[in-house]
Amino acid sequence: MKVLLFTHKSDIDGMGNVVLARLAFDEVKYVLCETFNLQNEINKYIEDKSIYDYDMVFVTDLWLMEPMASTINNDELLKGKFFVFDHHESVLEEDYR
Repeated sequence: MKVLLFTHKSDIDGMGNVVLARLAFDEVKYVLCETFNLQNEINKYIEDKSIYDYDMVFVTDLWLMEPMASTINNDELLKGKFFVFDHHESVLEEDYR
């Protein structure tokens, strides 16, 4: 299984996910991000269409914002393989409907 992981680079919460992904999956490419550049990093993979080469895409310790969340949700191929895991309470204050 080919996995693409976008995770937070500034702390162990993000880096620990790289370790876990490498233990769980055969092939893992990871992209270390800061909160402010996650959307741009994902967009690079969408624009060059390489994101479609992966079986699963994970975002950990970070959160998708609009319009990226809608872009993924409206793409039939992406929405079935995209998973976001975040534990920050501040994201609950945002309106992502």
